[in-house]
Amino acid sequence: MASRSPADHLPPHSRVTPEGPAAWRSGWRWAVLGSFSYLSASNAFMCMDFSDDYGLNERLLRSGEADVALLYSLFLLSVVPVMPIAAWGVVRHHWSTVAFANALNVAGGWLRYLAVVRSSYALAVLSSLVCGGAAAVVVCSFTAVSERWFRPSHRGLATSIAVQSNYLGWALGSLIGAGEAGEAERARAVFGWQAVAISCCVPLCLFLYRDRRAADQQQPDTAGAAASSASSALRSLASNGPFWRRAVPYAAIGGIGFSVPSAQDVLFGSSCYGAGNAWSGFDTGHTTVTNLSFILSGVLCGLCLGAVVPRRSAEGVVLALALLAALSLTGLALLSTPRVAPTLPPATLFPLLAGLMALSGIGTIGFIGLALSRAVELADGVPEAYAVGAVEMLVQGFGGGLSALSASCTVGLAGCVAVQWLAVTALAAAYGCRPGRPAAGGRLAAVAGAVVGDAAPADSMRQPLAGGDAARES
Repeated sequence: MASRSPADHLPPHSRVTPEGPAAWRSGWRWAVLGSFSYLSASNAFMCMDFSDDYGLNERLLRSGEADVALLYSLFLLSVVPVMPIAAWGVVRHHWSTVAFANALNVAGGWLRYLAVVRSSYALAVLSSLVCGGAAAVVVCSFTAVSERWFRPSHRGLATSIAVQSNYLGWALGSLIGAGEAGEAERARAVFGWQAVAISCCVPLCLFLYRDRRAADQQQPDTAGAAASSASSALRSLASNGPFWRRAVPYAAIGGIGFSVPSAQDVLFGSSCYGAGNAWSGFDTGHTTVTNLSFILSGVLCGLCLGAVVPRRSAEGVVLALALLAALSLTGLALLSTPRVAPTLPPATLFPLLAGLMALSGIGTIGFIGLALSRAVELADGVPEAYAVGAVEMLVQGFGGGLSALSASCTVGLAGCVAVQWLAVTALAAAYGCRPGRPAAGGRLAAVAGAVVGDAAPADSMRQPLAGGDAARES
């Protein structure tokens, strides 16, 4: 009987051919991406459950405004301690870890429903912790699907879809207040339907999500990563200076993207304006519009950039977006202060705030898909879940801290502005330290050129692809 090669034992969608893994041409890759995107979007949707109509949520949970605001920060901060375990699970037991995240997501949805039905703040806190556990797996897996299922030239788009589905769910979650209309009974019904919709995560995972673990062991671009141990991978990542010089500012900008939507409900509303003030702030309907302009502009921009920006230009585009965000956040911080806002007519102030929120969203949300792909390249052989997990752990930390700080009338967005400008400075320094960098007088031109695709030499923008990927990418 003729002997069979190891590849013969793999399912058809996992076999490696001379043109690359068969999964790169399999229709299942879109089903897998769709299943993960539903998990990602539904998890982010729940993040906004208690961040819209604070007055209604205070009545529903029988708690104060500070307690309700804490639920959003808890959701973000609870991701951090779970992240190392989640990253290890995504690398070593991928399907089981993702399936467990889907189960946690469903449990969190029903706990949130019970919290509003029973007016239990303790259950709301528990639900935030459970949802945060699911979110830890989600954020560690943003690049996992693209790295496992998509050819290198398509990974930027696949990563952007995975990431921006999370922000799209976040944007849709900001509409919860409009659906509740300030009524407790309608709010309970909304939470009930939310739990039912999120329960679809489990069957979608069971029927659509596939694990390419066997094929990963044979792919030229991931063989070394699969063979490395968790400890050696983390040691390699910890000593990778170019990675951290970008990962920290990426995370700071991502954290700002998380904090602004939560803070704007307080800063643009009536909380920061006393009874004697000539203007009392915008209502929930107006802050919902500004929130949507922030998130949706970032989502749409991120999807477009993921589809059209070549990998060699990604770093320059990220730097340009960071600068855009710094400028727009500075204007936003000035306009939203109690000293400046009442001096402008509401009909003038509102379009300015909405426009600056849209530009800020483009800079702090639209960049993240490109940034995570770049982080994976710089990790140089470390499994993608560890690289992305390291960035996202910092994102959650920045987001949780800045969201609590910014939702203060005395601080406002000043903290976000300071962190954003520091991030721009760090990214500009990292961009200027690349091998083959242009002379000082030509760096601005190089950044502008990167936006349109004629950046510095490709070897200065990314690590070379391993094995046969270089030929396939070309």
